[in-house]
Amino acid sequence: MTALARQHPAAPRAAESLLQYGALPWRITRRGNLKVLLITSRETKRWLVPKGWPINGKTPRQAAMREAFEEAGVFGDLDSEPIGAYDYLKTLKDGSQALCSVVLYGLQVRGTLVHWPERTQRKRRWHDLTAATEAVSDTGLKGLFHSLREDLTARA
Repeated sequence: MTALARQHPAAPRAAESLLQYGALPWRITRRGNLKVLLITSRETKRWLVPKGWPINGKTPRQAAMREAFEEAGVFGDLDSEPIGAYDYLKTLKDGSQALCSVVLYGLQVRGTLVHWPERTQRKRRWHDLTAATEAVSDTGLKGLFHSLREDLTARA
């Protein structure tokens, strides 16, 4: 079990938190460097990972893969187990905030699409893990990136 899997979705969460599933798209460059793909949020344009709500009739893995396709335009090999989880505060449409817990799966990217469903609403950019950690503003995601550093670097 990797350090990533120790933060499994079965880990205790605040009772009032909402659950989401996401993917951390990654690849190894021709020079052997690890890169992770971040996307911008639709409204605030903050850097984050593809994530979304559970989908009826879909497993958590299928929901994570769908978010990666729709939000980032990538596809590939999704880990069978989550690589970790993090919490963040989501601002809802009515202006209130809710605690969300995101269960994250690693996605080794095999292809990047030119045309994908949310291409007009988001930017995407490949980062090394240090730059990705600096780019994201969610402290929970920053912390997860720090804990993933060793495991993801071992994949390179």
